[in-house]
Amino acid sequence: MLRKNLVSTFLVSALTAVACGGSSATTGSGGSGGSAGGSGGTTGTGGAAAGTTGTGGGAAGTTGMAGGAPGTTDAGSNGGSTGGSPSTPILNSLHTIATIGSTIDPINDPAIDPTGSGANPYGLVIAPMTAGLITAGDLVVCNFNNGPNMVQGSPPPNTQGQGTTLVGLHPTATANAGGNPYHIAQSKSLLGCSSLSMLADDSIAATAFSAGMVPLVAPSGSITTPFAADNLGMPWGSAYVAAANGRPAALYVSNATGSISRITLDNPNSSDAQTAFAQVVTGFCVSGAVQGSTDSLHAPSGLTYDPQTDTLYVVDTSSYSVAFAGVSSIPANGVTVNGGDCTVGPPTAIPTFMGPSRSSASVIASPSSPNGGQLFNAPISAALLLNGNVVVGNADQDLTLNDAGTNDNLLFEISPSAGIVGMKQLDMGAPGALFGIAAEADGNGNQLIYFNDDNDNTVELLSK
Repeated sequence: MLRKNLVSTFLVSALTAVACGGSSATTGSGGSGGSAGGSGGTTGTGGAAAGTTGTGGGAAGTTGMAGGAPGTTDAGSNGGSTGGSPSTPILNSLHTIATIGSTIDPINDPAIDPTGSGANPYGLVIAPMTAGLITAGDLVVCNFNNGPNMVQGSPPPNTQGQGTTLVGLHPTATANAGGNPYHIAQSKSLLGCSSLSMLADDSIAATAFSAGMVPLVAPSGSITTPFAADNLGMPWGSAYVAAANGRPAALYVSNATGSISRITLDNPNSSDAQTAFAQVVTGFCVSGAVQGSTDSLHAPSGLTYDPQTDTLYVVDTSSYSVAFAGVSSIPANGVTVNGGDCTVGPPTAIPTFMGPSRSSASVIASPSSPNGGQLFNAPISAALLLNGNVVVGNADQDLTLNDAGTNDNLLFEISPSAGIVGMKQLDMGAPGALFGIAAEADGNGNQLIYFNDDNDNTVELLSK
């Protein structure tokens, strides 16, 4: 089977003004003061005293401080780099998988790709509004590989990093005629599209790995390259952050050279013009390369943003770990990742952090985590759940199958405070099927998780 394992997901999280205690899976300090420990109020109960065991938290550290007294407006003080009691897990309550539709573009321009319509879907995002060709709630997908036909003078068929197509699917299977998506765009500017982020006006930022740029696709399908002057190298993952609380909008981009950059944008729904650029995180281990059908790239990717806590999650494929760090307040070169010996085969060492913003970075899950960490295998994609946890999917690049083959295509639910709290196998077929993941609520507030399945070039839905 064709390998499609292009991977990388580090996790950066901005913890500005977040107060929380250690959880049962952390080594953080004093526990939070119950539900009022973070915000205070007349019904709150006091936080645990420093050096004791916090309610819902793990063993208290020696440096923890007590939470606010009951009835006050004081927030419980920070009890460690992660915090809060873990949310009720969601993943293991979802049991139904349905196919939304194909990701093969029904329209292909042979002048752009003579081999036919591309395959191997990587990027996946949910449209926030109706604009141009796109309807609110639609799923937008890009393909990483070129088409299936042999054409003299062209790259071999199904070659990694040669995809050029961007398509849309309506969120219900019956709305996609013949199971097919609709065409949005095709261009050499999209060559090797590995991830997608949608801005507030439905403009689509695509990390074109092979083209070495981040083009912006309008909802009409037209393409511009407003970030061409930025040093983005081999862009691999991305996440859009809307303007909020006095902070401007921004696009975060991870790079297959081991860095994460922030592109600051002007107000949403205007020109999406860039106002600043800074490389904020450097030093991730990177190994492997995209080489035809046998790529094994390990680099930071799968960027996922939580607006409630100003948290940017990134999956570090090289170390098989997920970490987080303060985002909006991180200055240029604010965090340097120390991944140990990057020349060894993955997984590399669990990273530590240096730099002026190093105290905001930590690892929240790794191969040494309980409840399944040893089954992490080159994780690559991630999405935010309704409960504030994230789901992370394996790329299975370095998988050694057990007798039953049950390590394949696993999705993990990870709590920022409790580590791995759930695990589910999404595809029983060949490993390396999971890439783009997106999540939202249905009309009744139930969790929906969409994912690209590269074994059959479809978007699937996991639900109750």
